[in-house]
Amino acid sequence: MILVAAINFGAIFSGIAFTFYDEFRRDPSDIETYIWFSKASSTGHTPSVLLLKPNKALHSFGYEAEMKYASLVKDSEQEGWLYFKGFKTLHQYKSLRRTKTIKDANGQEMPAKTIFTMTIKYLKNHLVELLKSRTMLEDSILWVVTVPAIWDDGAKQFMTEVAAEAGIPRKQLLLVSEPEAATIYCNNIPMEAKPDGRGRTETNLFEPGTQYMVLDAGETSDITVLEVKSNQTLQEVHHVTDGAWGWDKVGDAFYQFLVTLTGIEVLTTFKVENEIAYTHIFDDFETMISVMKPDSESNVNIDLPPRLLEIFKEQTQETLTEALTRTRYAKRVELTGNKLRVHPKIFKDFYNQSLQGIIQVITDTMESFQGASESKFLLVSDFVTSPMVLKAIRESFPDNKVIAPTDPALAVMKGAVIFGHIPHSSGDGI
Repeated sequence: MILVAAINFGAIFSGIAFTFYDEFRRDPSDIETYIWFSKASSTGHTPSVLLLKPNKALHSFGYEAEMKYASLVKDSEQEGWLYFKGFKTLHQYKSLRRTKTIKDANGQEMPAKTIFTMTIKYLKNHLVELLKSRTMLEDSILWVVTVPAIWDDGAKQFMTEVAAEAGIPRKQLLLVSEPEAATIYCNNIPMEAKPDGRGRTETNLFEPGTQYMVLDAGETSDITVLEVKSNQTLQEVHHVTDGAWGWDKVGDAFYQFLVTLTGIEVLTTFKVENEIAYTHIFDDFETMISVMKPDSESNVNIDLPPRLLEIFKEQTQETLTEALTRTRYAKRVELTGNKLRVHPKIFKDFYNQSLQGIIQVITDTMESFQGASESKFLLVSDFVTSPMVLKAIRESFPDNKVIAPTDPALAVMKGAVIFGHIPHSSGDGI
């Protein structure tokens, strides 16, 4: 093997990272990521979205799939196409069986194994195509695939079979849990740990004997307590999945806010008429909550589709601007054109239930380990490292060191690459 490549197939985003052995020996931080392009930007990960043609053949994945399906819907040509957006199945279940199915956006089912295989094969082939210019042979690549911490041995075997069907031989495959990959990254690559808000650069954050908590609150709140053994291997001490306290909980609060403003009938009509535009409202909202700052005093601008405002007027015989004056949000929410201007206090309140749930899960986990010392928290999702959530965790647990990679998804991917170069660092590598 002359190259290690990592595939991070996540519930929300996916990506690829890689490095050659000789480059890694010179500089372990020199890890490349495959760059994905959307309409507005380029990033190191792409949405976990899969689009299949009516004959169930793969059409596209990621940003390309999103744009194609939006075009199909706009032209009313989506009939028969299958659109799988997000893979919550990855994190909701401890076990995965070969008979497990996944529903697409329109309720059509397909075997999870088929969908997973298509995704892994797509990501794998993307990198192989990129490396053709370097005259790379596929049998010279060691593949590392990340898996959720909650998965049992049966689920890991499921992914091993998926990888084989995607063209990755068993002898060229390693699996690593997402928390372990993030730990390896933090222990080997200088990063902004920011334990006290001032920020500093350090490595070797997890010495032998350290017992620490890994928090991943994306779709669900997953907490894994790991202990570093004397030979630098990691042992899972405890794992708990407790409630959907991540993106979805904040999204639910935002949904109820919209219901209060427009009424459930208006929202339902709009969703049935244009589900893509409806989904984009919440996609844009997710972006906003990931960057909202606790000390922000500026109104938050939310774009509402013009058609939503038209449906509101058709069903209520008045404009949303007129109706706003009679809601409890009067004077704190304004509509200018199709732009909803929301007072920052109202926007921050969307986080309340989520933050309470996350803090309670952490507290309960700590109390269940009487006498043990989880002095460090490692945050490994975009949601828990967002400014609002990060501040709440630090304020609630001032005596604990909070380690937050700048980009958790990339930290997991790059940590997986390092794991491939030093597979002896874990007893869980397969």
